[in-house]
Amino acid sequence: MRKSNLMTTGEIARKMNVSVRTVQYYDKIGLLRPSETSEGGRRLYSLKDYMLLHQIVSLKELGFTLSDIRERLMPSNEAAEIDNYLKQQETRIKHDIEMLEAKHDTINKFRQEMKAMKKLDWNLLVEILSLLRNNDENFWVVKHFDKETYSKIKDRFKDDKGEAHMKYMQNLCEEAKVLKDQEIDCCDIKSIDLVKRWWNKILEFTGGDVDMIKQMSRMTDDENSINIEFMNKYKEVEDYIGKALTYCFERGILTFPLTKEDNEND
Repeated sequence: MRKSNLMTTGEIARKMNVSVRTVQYYDKIGLLRPSETSEGGRRLYSLKDYMLLHQIVSLKELGFTLSDIRERLMPSNEAAEIDNYLKQQETRIKHDIEMLEAKHDTINKFRQEMKAMKKLDWNLLVEILSLLRNNDENFWVVKHFDKETYSKIKDRFKDDKGEAHMKYMQNLCEEAKVLKDQEIDCCDIKSIDLVKRWWNKILEFTGGDVDMIKQMSRMTDDENSINIEFMNKYKEVEDYIGKALTYCFERGILTFPLTKEDNEND
């Protein structure tokens, strides 16, 4: 007959709200040995064993591995040593939280980009996800282009060409800001010279691809563009450059590339 203060595997498991298999596994790896074994071979656990199981479960909830508990925490009797282990665990948990927050942010942005796409395209979605995972601030650009056009843009951004293009356009924005602040009229020769260089650079970058030009124009209304230095500068002078371009197009100073349909009609 067993002692009344001893518990079977099932009883101690229920009392600690863990599975019987968990208690059996802790026994198997030597982390929680029963105080006694009955004549029939049943493992019996004392109140001391229960307190030990409580300690193990509590440390597990703090994120410690069974190996940490068995080899580092359980043998230690020094408060300073245990405190050091807790500090290390705190650092690991902080890192895990940062990683989870980053994943949460990625998922949130990914969902927003997916919702904004007019047509679900997994090739483009995978591209967006790849940019998000690499912390590329240009992830939001992808949805504004069809697959073929986006592929062309990626090719144009190879070998630092894209970065050089953006830097050139940013400098033009800064020039436009000076003209705007000086209240130089949009039809002034200085403004015309600036938008000529602006338009020529766009034609150079796009190769005169009308579809690409149209799709690029959609980006300025994207709320994610506020995080991009160039887009911030462009939005300050968008109206000024737009008026100057309109003036030049209306007077034939600048011309828009012909579409395939225009060439066929000719």
